[in-house]
Amino acid sequence: MQVVEVRDKKTINDFIKLPQRLYNKKQIVQSEKDEKQILTNNHPLSHKFSVYSYIVYDEDKCIARISLFDIHKENKGYIGYFEFENKFKATSLLVDKVKDKAKELGINNLIGPVNGSFWIGYRLKLNNFNLLPFTGEPNNLDYYPKMYEQLDFELVEEYVSNYYQESLTMHLEKKAKLRYQQSLGKYQFISPKKYEWNEKIEEIYYMIMKLYKNFPEFSEISLNEFKVLFGFLKYIIDFDVVKLVYYQNQLVAFSICVPNYNNLASPKIGLKDLFKLIKIKHKAKEYIVMYVGVDKEHAGLGLAMSYLLGEIIYKKKATSIGALIHQGKFTQYYGKDQVVNTTRYGLYQLLVE
Repeated sequence: MQVVEVRDKKTINDFIKLPQRLYNKKQIVQSEKDEKQILTNNHPLSHKFSVYSYIVYDEDKCIARISLFDIHKENKGYIGYFEFENKFKATSLLVDKVKDKAKELGINNLIGPVNGSFWIGYRLKLNNFNLLPFTGEPNNLDYYPKMYEQLDFELVEEYVSNYYQESLTMHLEKKAKLRYQQSLGKYQFISPKKYEWNEKIEEIYYMIMKLYKNFPEFSEISLNEFKVLFGFLKYIIDFDVVKLVYYQNQLVAFSICVPNYNNLASPKIGLKDLFKLIKIKHKAKEYIVMYVGVDKEHAGLGLAMSYLLGEIIYKKKATSIGALIHQGKFTQYYGKDQVVNTTRYGLYQLLVE
């Protein structure tokens, strides 16, 4: 086995193609566009980090890959795009190479998986590998968590996604209904129109920068960068289940849901899949609650929004998933009596000694 740094067209291509060999078509959530932009220093966020990528060849076959991101901050770096066959020797070679490079760069604390930024992709899936990935969910093979442990990574942050039982959501919660009814005279609840999205996404941006700043590995980005990364949402969201809440004409809470396209809503999509995506958008069977934010001075709106969304989703005869919630956040417990399944995720730390 040989470790090779990713530098030229061949190694870039081998790096990008590895997941397509490891995963079946329904399980892969890779963005080839993001990976190529990062490897060639052309991603909208490339100015925020330096990247060093490596692959392991067994004879002429690429069997593992990894990227080290120097984020130029607090002697900390990220490990991302870590994909591999179930071979400890190969992964051990890669991690040793990354640790050596990290030492050279003055990095003593590696966090992963983080694909360069909080905004691009992070977290490792820890269970429910039999389920198809939902829209926006990180996905990996079932032997990855054990391999992380064998490589001396320590689990430092945990997240959950809650699956709610069929046709039962927050509309059954008396407390949530009461909170919503109490909010009606004081707040304005709206669903934006598609033509308003460019304006509304700016308001959402400023709230996210304020409310998410204490999330693990959060980093501030510009409004323009945010629009580049998330402008596509207007094409895949169902505006009926996007809720913005205003107090005296000021946005104080928001909730963004998307139909569950599984892995269809990816940059690389064929015409056949495009027709499937359009069909799902107009008659979704499941919705993903992707982003929720509530100004701390207006506590209780999260529960009120959950009730309203639950009513809408119930009328659509669909189910829902509360996605990627940081362990300990109050939203983790919304509708807890209706949760029928929970997927767990982790963020790991590797100390460089």
